[in-house]
Amino acid sequence: MVAGAKFTKVAPLRGLMVTQTALALVAFLLPLSHPGLTMAVVMFLSGLTNGPAHVFYMETVDAVRPPGTQVSSLAFLWTIEGSVGALGSALAGKLVTATSPSTVMVIAAAFAVLSPAAYIFGAKNVLKPALAPPSELPGGRQDHHTAVEHAAHTAAGETQEV
Repeated sequence: MVAGAKFTKVAPLRGLMVTQTALALVAFLLPLSHPGLTMAVVMFLSGLTNGPAHVFYMETVDAVRPPGTQVSSLAFLWTIEGSVGALGSALAGKLVTATSPSTVMVIAAAFAVLSPAAYIFGAKNVLKPALAPPSELPGGRQDHHTAVEHAAHTAAGETQEV
């Protein structure tokens, strides 16, 4: 939430690429760490990059979704993410038993690099609207402000004729 409040002048896609790149760099430290303090520090650093990434992810989705599809667009994306996450967990379990945990962590780090690469490709195509800062997006934060204003007027007992 702090990232969303502080970075209103940062394009959502740019913020997402920076935070995901930082996460990819931290992910490459994971296979080198051992259970204990070093792994705890690496996981803490990954958490610091993951929080702002979620804020920029939501801003990016808000910038590229068709108007009026907030719930359905997120439901569709989360269905895909959950399915792929479950498949990845199952494959990781099989790979850990066949090889070693470090091998699986190297593979996870390699896939973490694919995320910023996909955003770079997407910036030339479907994600192009997310290259503008949220304050310049049509809708986006304006939808939120409109909803807040409507709630304030409704709470004050004012009604609007439709």
